[in-house]
Amino acid sequence: MTDRVQRHEIPGVPVTLFDTPGIELGNSKDAVIRDFRKAIRGSRRRAPGELIHVAWYCIDAGQTRIQAYDTEIVRALAEDVPVILVFTQCIDDVRVDALDRAIAAENLPISGAPVRTLAQPRKLAGETLEPRGLEELVRRTHDILPEAVRRAFTNAQGVVVRLKAFHARKVVAAASATAAGIGAAPIPVSDAVVLMPVQLGMLAGITAVFGVDISPDSGAKLIRGLVGQGGVAAVGRQMAAGLLKVVPGVTFINAAVAGALTAALGEAYIQLCVEMLRRKADGKPMPDSDMLAFLLDAYHKAFRVSGARRRGLWRVGARRQR
Repeated sequence: MTDRVQRHEIPGVPVTLFDTPGIELGNSKDAVIRDFRKAIRGSRRRAPGELIHVAWYCIDAGQTRIQAYDTEIVRALAEDVPVILVFTQCIDDVRVDALDRAIAAENLPISGAPVRTLAQPRKLAGETLEPRGLEELVRRTHDILPEAVRRAFTNAQGVVVRLKAFHARKVVAAASATAAGIGAAPIPVSDAVVLMPVQLGMLAGITAVFGVDISPDSGAKLIRGLVGQGGVAAVGRQMAAGLLKVVPGVTFINAAVAGALTAALGEAYIQLCVEMLRRKADGKPMPDSDMLAFLLDAYHKAFRVSGARRRGLWRVGARRQR
């Protein structure tokens, strides 16, 4: 029942939505376009974080043709921002197909094909239609957003965890390269702690990507638990022990090993963050007491996945050292 442009924000979520009046409320087309442009262009006079980056133009999929005022509004919006056309209430694919064909004939300046959505479950003829399309909408929006704001958007949405993992693995790759640089001058296994600052920075970066709440009163307290209770040190000891088992007689960590160890820890931590988000979505947050055990288990699994390849790297490093 929106009758004017309304701004919606949630504390701690770095994405703002602007809800606009629906045409069905009797607003004239020119007035709607004027309000849209006022909101979009007005955002450009504020801080970069306040800029409106993309528009979702929503059309009820119950109709089989697009109205003239819809096409005019979409064309007007596209002059200022990328537009994603969103079909809502998609419960009849035959009607949606007809609407899709009608829109294609208009050759509208939209970003990709319309996204078909059903936001909430619907019961129809005794059957329940499951929600759909939201993941695609988030992914498409993410692809459009300028690089500078992509991570903020990824943090704010909980639909596509894969996007978070994608960005987190970039953090892991950078940290692994740094660790490999440290290992360029071989490090005694007993001194593996020198990698800890790099690994802690990596964990903090992954935490930021996933948007994990580590405030004192949160259910996670992830970094606090890992650092304050010796968790990171425990992981380091597990790394050293695992290295000695895989490469008997080797008493140093070279560049390849340092990078591989850090990459394994990063992948394990990503899996932990994914599991935390999954449990949170299920209404059963992960207890602090489970986190370290999960991390260590995930670390060993990540290490075993590409064990053969890593052993090859270590043998090369050992031969070079000798």
